[in-house]
Amino acid sequence: MGYNNTIKTVYFQNNLTSGISIDGLEKIGSGYDGIVYKYGNLVLKIIKYDMNYRSQKGLMTFKKAVYFKDKLDLKRITQPIDILFDYNGFFSGYVMRYVEDVTILEKNIGDFTCGEFLESSNLLKEDFNNLTKNNVLAKDINPTSIICSQNFINLCDIDKYVILENGNSNIEISNRDKFYYVLAKVLYFTMRSVDNLEKQQLKELYRWIKKASHRSDFLLELEQEINGCYGQPMSEYAKYKLKQIIK
Repeated sequence: MGYNNTIKTVYFQNNLTSGISIDGLEKIGSGYDGIVYKYGNLVLKIIKYDMNYRSQKGLMTFKKAVYFKDKLDLKRITQPIDILFDYNGFFSGYVMRYVEDVTILEKNIGDFTCGEFLESSNLLKEDFNNLTKNNVLAKDINPTSIICSQNFINLCDIDKYVILENGNSNIEISNRDKFYYVLAKVLYFTMRSVDNLEKQQLKELYRWIKKASHRSDFLLELEQEINGCYGQPMSEYAKYKLKQIIK
């Protein structure tokens, strides 16, 4: 695999003369395929493993990072905005914007209004449309990659997204379903936070999520309902929706 844990200095693609020492940076995350550091208002992800292994596992590669940086224009999905190299000129990671006051969705949903949910959803919808337009298939979205910040819903962990170089007739539906899954999960954790649900009720709620995230009219239905309670807390809408789902 060739996990390189010797990287101490990295260089931005647009500034290969001034290195950044990792030792003095705040470590804010660590996962299977990389370590994340805060650098001012940016985030540096230093990757693990060699390119052959990363390609086999569908992880971020130099080719993918450059494509995402140059082609995508995302507002609520964190994407590479610069490329990092080590002192030998080898790809060692990438740069992302820093999202303030982040919590993982399943740990703390926060207390947002229905209007903020709708606005956040529309921006996220634009991001998924941008992925589709550029033949990028969203992959590996789960509750830990859905994060809440001051501006509500964001997505991280773009590493396993796939570039479909020859296109795919199903990409629009697949990306739409992933987008709907995110919205359904936000509602799920909001509902869980407003009521102590029993095991069977949680099962019913989970079944609703699976169905809702594959319905073509899911977003339209949400917009119609939420427009009627725009300034109210999401928790109030969650109570209303919960009564519909769990009889």
